[in-house]
Amino acid sequence: LGYIAENKIRGILEEISPGDLLRINRERSTILDLRTEEETKGGMIDGAVNIPLDELRERLSELDRSKTVYVYCRSGQRSYIGYRILRSHGYDVRSVSGGYILYQAVMHP
Repeated sequence: LGYIAENKIRGILEEISPGDLLRINRERSTILDLRTEEETKGGMIDGAVNIPLDELRERLSELDRSKTVYVYCRSGQRSYIGYRILRSHGYDVRSVSGGYILYQAVMHP
């Protein structure tokens, strides 16, 4: 968590709030759920694609490089790792702060 905080301060990690998802251009974006398939049974952000973090490196070709990728997980830690993987492979990526937990709390109180 210390690395995440440091990277936020340094501007290395770009985040958006769950509410910001309402304003993104869905045609130019991919919302990527990094949770396990089992975790997604409890719900997903509408329109999201599920690629579990453990499979991300092997499945990068499934993502359109011309689109901004918005990553989320349960609470944010896996999103950070996924963010770094995608960024290192040249993707334009943002992390949804607070993950699905915060999304549910904010968008579906």
